[in-house]
Amino acid sequence: MKAEIQASRGAKLELIINNADNQVVAYLNAEQVYTKSTEHDPSFNDSYDFGSRLQVGRNILDVVGVNWGGPHHFKGTVKLNGNVVGTWDDYRKGSSPGLVSDFCFVITVS
Repeated sequence: MKAEIQASRGAKLELIINNADNQVVAYLNAEQVYTKSTEHDPSFNDSYDFGSRLQVGRNILDVVGVNWGGPHHFKGTVKLNGNVVGTWDDYRKGSSPGLVSDFCFVITVS
């Protein structure tokens, strides 16, 4: 999944992660800004506002899901100033270990 987002300086850009079976890692402009590892698919509500870390121009938020074997589940949302601009819910009963999901957001700040 890839989404293009337009934002103004000072915007609130929020990453919300609800499922990370087995691991979700988020990078903003190639710097790790979030990681969570779980087993047995628990639900939670992790929220991270990285609006203050956005640079003027093009920013890349890449959220990747890693599976350790068996089923995987990655669920999350990106909000801009409280409005949903991207969402995903990737569940598979059987998948190989390794990188199995990639959600990319291109955020242009003016």
